[in-house]
Amino acid sequence: MIFYATQDSFGKGWHAQTNWLASQILDLPAEEKSIIKLENFSTFGFTDISRHRSTNQDRALIAYSASNHTNRNWFLAVVCDGVGGNQASQHAAALASATIVQHTAELDGEGSAQAILEASLSKAHLEVLNRFGGKSSTTVVALLVKGFDAALGWAGDSRAYEFLDSITAEQAQITTDDTLGAALNRASIGISQQLNDDIAERLSQAIGADMPFRPNCTSWIGKAPEATHLLLCTDGVWKPLSTALTALVSACSDRSELARRLLLSSEWLGGNDNATAILLPSIPEIYNSLRDPKNWLPPDNCAICLPGGKTIILPNLATNQNRSKRHPSPQFSKNISVQSWGPAGIKKQKTLEPDITEKEKDSLSNSIKKLNKTIEVVAEEESNDDKAKSAQQIHKDKSTD
Repeated sequence: MIFYATQDSFGKGWHAQTNWLASQILDLPAEEKSIIKLENFSTFGFTDISRHRSTNQDRALIAYSASNHTNRNWFLAVVCDGVGGNQASQHAAALASATIVQHTAELDGEGSAQAILEASLSKAHLEVLNRFGGKSSTTVVALLVKGFDAALGWAGDSRAYEFLDSITAEQAQITTDDTLGAALNRASIGISQQLNDDIAERLSQAIGADMPFRPNCTSWIGKAPEATHLLLCTDGVWKPLSTALTALVSACSDRSELARRLLLSSEWLGGNDNATAILLPSIPEIYNSLRDPKNWLPPDNCAICLPGGKTIILPNLATNQNRSKRHPSPQFSKNISVQSWGPAGIKKQKTLEPDITEKEKDSLSNSIKKLNKTIEVVAEEESNDDKAKSAQQIHKDKSTD
């Protein structure tokens, strides 16, 4: 089903369009399991409410803008997982997804894929934070392809995995979790194994959360660009499948089959959380699909593919001349290195591990010292209580004698 949106659909202004798009993303099909696919781009995915949940707080979309103005073509895949367990969490995921699409469309000719995606994630954080006041938030993982350039961005514990050799070789996680346990490991502070799961899996940042936010964003093309494929997924997929993912990938002949098996396996092995994933082809395949005239749209329009077979053709209200003036982009880091592939060859890929500054290490160390001190105080109090109980028992025994 294709819906051609016009200004009459959503009213005037950037926020009106974003809110309307968020409402469309929020409106999932009635079925518990929904498929999302863009066959011309060999892209497939799904979202599943799971057996033990009454609502689906995950949201996923695939969006692209392609025309004969090939220098402005782009492709975007977004997976969000609402945080908090309340109804507003799915609204936060929908608003974040809509904002990322809208801001990417605004900046389609301005800067590298990494700079655009970092700005779009930061914009989404501000929009969700302003809307919900920090009470609802969402994780995110996203891929943006712009010409020969591509970037991954994420926040929270939604992940990206890469697969080599037509998705038949071993998979590798290429994002890092924004959790307390992962932060302690990256800082080489060896107490993460001592934390229980509830503490270790506590998010250190998420879009819309009332805490400092710095999106993880890096250029990415894969170890072997022509043969590297990508999986974006929520923790409802990777947690139950963490030990079986490699075997599952090796058993599949194509992405559509892998998407189907991921959906079934995540339910069989866990099924306790919403599960959402998008499987993507190599960056060169996406680039070639954007240049294919059969995929072209009217200039300054983008197609947004949602679960259940719904596609929205959305006009971009901003123009090249006034994009930055009307909606200033959030500030992003200037010391980013752009990586691209093309006829000149492939540049060496840098590690995707986000840097942890000395200040952040000191902050973590201080937090851990406070935590250890608290543990010592609690242990001492429990010890004193035990001693007091023992003394009372001895006194009672003597009185009985």
